[in-house]
Amino acid sequence: MNSQKPKKIKVERVQPEDTVDSVEESVDQTEETPVAVETKRYASVNVFESLVNDIPVMKRQRDGYVNASNVLKAAKLPKKKRKKILDKLMTLKHEKVSVGFYLFQGIYVPLEDAKRLAKTWKLDKQLENLFNA
Repeated sequence: MNSQKPKKIKVERVQPEDTVDSVEESVDQTEETPVAVETKRYASVNVFESLVNDIPVMKRQRDGYVNASNVLKAAKLPKKKRKKILDKLMTLKHEKVSVGFYLFQGIYVPLEDAKRLAKTWKLDKQLENLFNA
């Protein structure tokens, strides 16, 4: 009979933070030049779109909301980290789009929130033209 003691597992409780900034870390983005903006239409919704790190980042023309999901993908964050940040964003003003073209789907946030998110992940220079469109 094996008489080894069971291993103790350390359990750490994590309290939710008050802001999205608390779960964000700085990442290195080598390209800092603004990227081109195109006008596109997805399922009768007109958007401005910029391609950053091969990810289309969209800003709706009607209200200026930006697809935060794609901003985080463009920052090359792992899926688990993106989900954690998006969960935080969903406690703020947002709109979840889960129908239509798959690249258009995601969590859309007001322009000012998107700007803060892009700045945190060092994409603000690349997305400057999109934000100003």
